[in-house]
Amino acid sequence: MKVGFKWKSIEGLSRGKLFKITEITSEKVFYKSEETGKIYCADRKFFEKYIERVNKFWSEKNKTYKNKKEKLKNER
Repeated sequence: MKVGFKWKSIEGLSRGKLFKITEITSEKVFYKSEETGKIYCADRKFFEKYIERVNKFWSEKNKTYKNKKEKLKNER
């Protein structure tokens, strides 16, 4: 996790929107919406767990996509 890290949200009203980390302190993480430019603040411990969930979600999503693509290719 570092300044400039980008991710696509998986939860809530901002689902599917892009965000970018703008500042990290020992206790807080500040990130900005790429769409609206609004800056948000989150507790660092909570945010690290959230990013783990985001990475796991997109990893599983990509695996599922690749498996379906391979399955369709083999059926032809």
